[in-house]
Amino acid sequence: MTKPPSIFEKYEPHIWDIVARDFYDRVFTDDLLEHFFHGSTKTYMRTHMESLLHDYVGGPKLYRGRNLSRAHNHLLIGEQDFDRLIEQMELSLHGAGISDEDASHILARMQAERIGIVKR
Repeated sequence: MTKPPSIFEKYEPHIWDIVARDFYDRVFTDDLLEHFFHGSTKTYMRTHMESLLHDYVGGPKLYRGRNLSRAHNHLLIGEQDFDRLIEQMELSLHGAGISDEDASHILARMQAERIGIVKR
């Protein structure tokens, strides 16, 4: 029996870069979220997100950053902030042509990080 392809294998490899670029274009200009990114570059953030997406969808394990809870602890991210991040990612995924089913899987992986990231 043939193993079904991973989400990573279903799409062209560059799609995750497209998603990450669009996502950070959105959050860097979002009135609710942009202040969290002062001092960060889109390139730096995009690289980390693309690596996380690879992990979330069964691609190569490229993420070498800090534990997500520790990396975000100082930001005091609230529930509303995290909800907006999820909304922006959903728009980016659908804009890149990721199927509803695959987007739901990715968003669920992001939601699983909520408890460690939301601090207020």
